[in-house]
Amino acid sequence: MNSKAYEILFIILPNFSEEQRSNITDVVQNAITENGGSIIEFQDLGLKEFAMELRKEPQGYYYRCEFMANNDQLTNLQTKLGVTEDIFRYMIVTLDSVLTKDALAERVK
Repeated sequence: MNSKAYEILFIILPNFSEEQRSNITDVVQNAITENGGSIIEFQDLGLKEFAMELRKEPQGYYYRCEFMANNDQLTNLQTKLGVTEDIFRYMIVTLDSVLTKDALAERVK
């Protein structure tokens, strides 16, 4: 199967300790790689204020990850994220809809 480039942005609430947040990010990274996907870049974007309170929470820790995966791997990741209660919100987008093929190839190198 052909792999595509994706980006996930996810939020963890600030009531978790640094160690707990590290464990949660490991779960996400392992969910990507355990079925053959590969991580291009992973970033901790830090604690950010929400535009408005969400479920009475004013802020959260944001994380961004670019990765390569095929359709089956992406489905497995979405299933795992759907049952991981520690992730407050997440969004996955296809990078090749944002980047040109040349720019994407350069990032994957």
